[in-house]
This record gives sequence, structure tokens and C-alpha cells, in this order.
Amino acid sequence: MMPIVLISLVSLITIVFAVVLVPYNLKRKHIIRCARSATNEQLEAIYSNIECLGSVESTCAALARTNSRTGHDDEWKIPIPPYVETWGGRTIVLKGPEREVFEFSPEKADKAVLNGCVYRLVPVPRNLTKSGKPRNQFSPNKYVAENPALLNALGDVCAKYPAELLSVLFNPGIETFEFDSTFQARIGGSVSWVQDAEFPNCPLCKKRMVTIMQIPGGLMPGKSPDGMFYFFGCAKHQDEAKTVVQFT
Repeated sequence: MMPIVLISLVSLITIVFAVVLVPYNLKRKHIIRCARSATNEQLEAIYSNIECLGSVESTCAALARTNSRTGHDDEWKIPIPPYVETWGGRTIVLKGPEREVFEFSPEKADKAVLNGCVYRLVPVPRNLTKSGKPRNQFSPNKYVAENPALLNALGDVCAKYPAELLSVLFNPGIETFEFDSTFQARIGGSVSWVQDAEFPNCPLCKKRMVTIMQIPGGLMPGKSPDGMFYFFGCAKHQDEAKTVVQFT
């Protein structure tokens, strides 16, 4: 009797998982196909709409997907936008044989390229709270709610799931339509830790370093998608920088 009950229970669990996972994966694959088929003009219309959202000047940027490549799979560089305080105008590259440590390059870059794929640096909308304090807005769902023109631009690419498409575009390195700011690639702003906070200190002045960048492992050369890579610098001693790596 027990084996029959056990088999029935396993069958029921399998059916429940199938009912939940199959529609989810079909939706995910559809949205990703739409994102990959979007033209540069369509994507630029989306990102340009987001640039108009903030009520105060942006201080950080998010890396968003494009469908352009450079033809060099080993190319990896990120220019820091001028509106990112302290390090604006500098370029971040990888160093070392393992290519898992960030450093500044003396060469200037005109676009973000990770593993040969080109990414768009989109200023993160920044608004004043009720108390008058500026705050970065990372949630794509709120972008859509505040901008009907953005929703139309997204609908031109993915009419069925426009809001979810924006989450895919703003979470490069993760193949899901469920946005998670913890795994967002961004320059400047606050850091989202996957483990306990691990701020390094400057070796010269001993003060806590500030966030320059966070990048998910899926955008690093051959690294685990479960990892997050963080880059910190000292505002006073600007050539002092350190990479921190955490895993989920």
C-alpha cells in the first residue's frame, strides 16, 4: 500500500511542478527571444525614455543589453560616465591571468564592452523623496508606471510582456524576467550585497572605500553566474581600488 501512496504523491508533485514551470519557461523564452530580436533603434527608444524619468541629476548608471558585438570575444572594458562622482571619465578593465580583478586603464573607452558584447550605459533615474532626499530608482516596474511612452516603446518589441521585457534588458547576465537589483550590473550608486557587507578600507587613509561598480558573474569571462564582483575606490586616494567577490 505504501509504495502506491508514495508513487501517487511523487506523481502529484511532478504534475504541480510541470503546471508551474512549463508556463514560466515558455514566458521566459518568449521574452528573451523578443529582446534578442530587437533592433538597436528599438532599444535606443526604450533607453532614451528612461533617461527622461529622473527629477534630479543621475549619479549612477545601469548596464542594459544591446544586440551589438565588437567581434572580439575577449574585449572587456567599461567607461565610467561623467555624472558618476569622483571617477567619471575613467575606464575600468580586467587584469591578472584569471581576469577577475578590476583596475583603471589609462586608455579611454567610448562604450561598455563585456566579452565582446556591447552594453548601453543608462543613467539611473533619481528622484526626491517626501523628505527632500534624492534617491535612485532601480525598479523597472516603476519606470513603466511613470512613463506611458516607455510602455509603448517596450510594446513595439514585446507586445505581450512589455514590463517584463524591461527587467530582462536591465538584468544582463541573468536569463530571467524577474528583476533583482542585487544582481544588477551598475556603475556608481549603492552596493547590493549577496552576502554580508564587506566594504574594504583604503590602505593609505584607512577610511572605508565607496562603490565604483558591481557586476554579476555571468558578465565576467568564464566566471560562475552565482558570483557577484564589486569594485571599490578611495575618494581621497583615487588610484587606490580593490575588488571584492561574493557568491550566493
